Amino acid sequence: MKRRWLFIYAGALALLAGYAAVEKRFVNAQVDRALEGADAAIAVAHAEIDRRGAIDADADGTLRAGRVPLSGDERVVDRIKELTGFDCTLFSGDERVASTARVRGGRNVGTRAPANIANRVLRRGETVRGQTYGRVALISRYDPLQTRDGRVVGMLAVYRATDDYLAGRGAFRLFFAGLFVLACGLAVAAVRRGTTSADT
Repeated sequence: MKRRWLFIYAGALALLAGYAAVEKRFVNAQVDRALEGADAAIAVAHAEIDRRGAIDADADGTLRAGRVPLSGDERVVDRIKELTGFDCTLFSGDERVASTARVRGGRNVGTRAPANIANRVLRRGETVRGQTYGRVALISRYDPLQTRDGRVVGMLAVYRATDDYLAGRGAFRLFFAGLFVLACGLAVAAVRRGTTSADT
């Protein structure tokens, strides 16, 4: 009798371990897909900016593409979001100067990028891509904005909520929960039938 119950417990643990492995693989695959989307979106964003001219920054920090001021110009970031589905932010240095992101009172401008990201992009000229965490988890990519002579004067970021790519996880969990309950129910019923047969 005890062996049968131990068998059920072991089976239940194996199912849970299998679920955890499958869900991890599912999440990793979706995150990889999202990062590929971010790479494609940043390429579109660079092309949209380059169409307007070479990147530069005035002495007062105004970001420009050729003669077109980018600081405060919502049309560029809105166009990038329209084309890619990703939110977009332009930074002069580490300060947001144009963004599709909204906060109470309007656009999220005048605020600073996270220090760890700004340090890598602005000081080292690196691209930063991956998941970032704030009020919501985001798939994001940050690229340096460079002048023709190679000076990094700002950053270009595209990002999208991680949950946009994990919408199927809820249905997957519900399916597994139903499968788990069914399997446990069948196992318990089988043990009880076996116990009843042994008693008669």
